[in-house]
Amino acid sequence: MKKTLLPIFFAFVSFTFFAPSVFAADSGCNDGNYSLPNTTYLSPSSGNNNQDQINTAIASAPPGGSVFLKKGTYIVNGSIHLKSNVILEGDSDAIIKLKDHAGLKRSDSIMVGTSTQNVEIKCFQIDGNYNFSSGNYSAAADSCYDGLVWNSPDSAYAACESKTADRYHGRGYYTMVDINNSINVSLHNMTMQDGCNDGMRVTHTAGVRFYNNYVNAMGHEGLYANVSHGIEAYGNKIAVRTSDGVRGDDCYDYSIHDNEMYSYNGRDSSFGVQIDSKAGKPVYNIQIFRNVFHDIWWGGVWLSKGNIPMHDGRYAIEIHHNLFVGNGYSRNSGTGINGAIRSDISAASIIFNNTFDGNYGYGIYDPTGRARIVSNIITGTKSSKNGTGGGVGVAGGGEMSYNIFYGNGKDYTKGGTANYTANPLYFKSGADYHLMSKAGRWDPALSQWVADSQNSPAIDAGTMDSVYGEYKNEPENNGDMLNAGVYGNTSQASLTGNVKQSPMPPAPALDFFSTVIFTGGGSDASAGGTGIDIPGGGGGTGDIYIPGTGETGSDAFSGMGTAGEKYDGPIYYDPNEAVTPADSGETVTPAVSLPEAVMAPLFPQLGNAPATATASCSVAAESGGLVPCGRNTDDPGTDWNECDACDLCAVILMGQLTIEFLMKMAGIASVLSIVFAGFLYIFAVGKASLVSKAKDMVKNILVGFIIVFTAWVVVNSILTILGYIDPIGGAWYTIC
Repeated sequence: MKKTLLPIFFAFVSFTFFAPSVFAADSGCNDGNYSLPNTTYLSPSSGNNNQDQINTAIASAPPGGSVFLKKGTYIVNGSIHLKSNVILEGDSDAIIKLKDHAGLKRSDSIMVGTSTQNVEIKCFQIDGNYNFSSGNYSAAADSCYDGLVWNSPDSAYAACESKTADRYHGRGYYTMVDINNSINVSLHNMTMQDGCNDGMRVTHTAGVRFYNNYVNAMGHEGLYANVSHGIEAYGNKIAVRTSDGVRGDDCYDYSIHDNEMYSYNGRDSSFGVQIDSKAGKPVYNIQIFRNVFHDIWWGGVWLSKGNIPMHDGRYAIEIHHNLFVGNGYSRNSGTGINGAIRSDISAASIIFNNTFDGNYGYGIYDPTGRARIVSNIITGTKSSKNGTGGGVGVAGGGEMSYNIFYGNGKDYTKGGTANYTANPLYFKSGADYHLMSKAGRWDPALSQWVADSQNSPAIDAGTMDSVYGEYKNEPENNGDMLNAGVYGNTSQASLTGNVKQSPMPPAPALDFFSTVIFTGGGSDASAGGTGIDIPGGGGGTGDIYIPGTGETGSDAFSGMGTAGEKYDGPIYYDPNEAVTPADSGETVTPAVSLPEAVMAPLFPQLGNAPATATASCSVAAESGGLVPCGRNTDDPGTDWNECDACDLCAVILMGQLTIEFLMKMAGIASVLSIVFAGFLYIFAVGKASLVSKAKDMVKNILVGFIIVFTAWVVVNSILTILGYIDPIGGAWYTIC
């Protein structure tokens, strides 16, 4: 996409989504604080085996204690072993860095936690040193790897590895933090960059919080969860290099929200989020919401393998209130279908209240027809760059209703209820996706509600479903209907009406959506396979974990060392850190719209926009004039709508406006005449005729004004007797 994505993210996250002011400012970090109780402080030692001193300190730490890394670089050539009930933390400029050519086994990791519980890792940096920044750079290996993509065969990677000691990126080498058979693990406020494999991998683990991290250029996933549950990933900024930002294989109770994901280098990345069922384990209660997916080489969300059925009458996967902008621009035909959301499997999913804009390939691709698609806005979908076609807003899908399409090469391939084509009137595509509204639109840049000249047809256009059509979070006046798109059923939803609302609603507040529900442990995700439930989870009774509060229901999320800690928000998008197609000199051109004759056989006729679409009457901050009807613009400064048709009531109102206009003109003329007479009197010294003329002028002006005022009183009395009270709402208007 373009560098305008900084305001996209800022507009999306302000107040309701990511703003640090909404959450408590405490990040849980102790930068520069060297007087904490039960804490062992370390400084970098010379050599390449700093893992030894870190491991000694962790092994010696008491339960509930902490090992603190002071600023500096800790070179390691072996694994750091985590311990239950111990915090590993550090200064923000403390760096654990893998030695050049560490020579570890392929399965080795920088940090390892096995059969642990209540572990917290926070506030320092991990450098995977994939690029060997301190030396021993191999141009031959770099050239070899540069020609590969994520799905190249093992033999191709092995050939590159032979040119260097260890650079088998994305193939299992050097995961930064590897957790297995554990419970209650937290990793937050970390910088993790330049890795060969995963940033954090959790296997057979229950109770994981991964938040407020900056994850840059991993060789595989930023967070990879396998056969685990009770996982929450939020507030992260992830620059995806090779595979996905966040992934879940055979997981349940998994919440992925309030993250920003984009491609690190403009190529060689898979999706922002990948969910699959590889081993037939339960996959359900997957919540993906309030994320911004932009400029990702392949796409935003991928449902990739297996069969994911409904669970207890609910959709197993819910994708809602996300922004998908400019994704799927890969030119590699080997990646296949590109776009914002791709489902290659039979997955019971619901996709609602998202906004899609400017994606390549497909907005939503669901050939199996299991997805329910409602209340989304899908615009500007372009043909793929890799020859796989597309340019389709929605391909396939199950039930599809109450969606708005505009400017796509093709809109959708399956009929539905109340889908229509109309310009959704974003305030500024590519920067701010709030919907234009005459009554009021929240402007995050100004931190206030403002009125626009047009109403978006997406206002009050969402589904009327009792569950997924809720509008309770929308401020009044909300028309008792859900808005379509990413801000529907949020406190930032644009207002309903044709006149600027007064007073405006208060500033938006935090909108909570359902997130992780801890449904208890089990042999597939517990410490050592013993079925231990998450502490504070009510013994597996399904308590709801409130994001960022450190609490499960009424119980504290124990052993974290951060009880009650609030979410602090991610670092916002820096366009200089991601090489997008535009940055690399690649020409980005919109897809050519197909002729209607080509579209007609494949795509159903689109309906008309609902009655809320009132773009034909715009708002202009100008005088309404003496004619109060039949105009193309409505003056927001009057209590009536100048766009209404002319009738007898309008004639009466025009008469009143004319009288008021003449009264104003008479008053102005009188004042000017008296001023002139005053000047004449001043300069008439010694000239009796001029003095007399000035006096007569003032007298005549006053008499004339009295006549005009008397005429106004008489006319007004007659109108009052006839029933006139006020230009709107009076008895005469009611009778008319």
